[in-house]
Amino acid sequence: MLSALYLDENKLNKVFYYAERSAYSGEMNGDNMNLEQKLILLTNSVQSLVEMQAKNEERFTKVAALIESLGEGVARLLNTAEAHDQQLDNHENRLGRLEA
Repeated sequence: MLSALYLDENKLNKVFYYAERSAYSGEMNGDNMNLEQKLILLTNSVQSLVEMQAKNEERFTKVAALIESLGEGVARLLNTAEAHDQQLDNHENRLGRLEA
């Protein structure tokens, strides 16, 4: 799951790298890049962000479900531990009465 997130970050970093490189090389100052090309670059960046956000929301939903499931499991274990503790107390009380 983390590797997928890392790949998305790499993809976004590449988009920003190329946009930044284009700006420094003068390609985005109007000399070599027209408005339509700038809009395409911006659109691609936004599309990458939207894709990453959708994937992150999907991951978040899965993680939230996992955490809820783990919480339910811990609650069941707690109930079992309490029941066993009560049984041990009952056994100790019986042994105490038998020894008396």
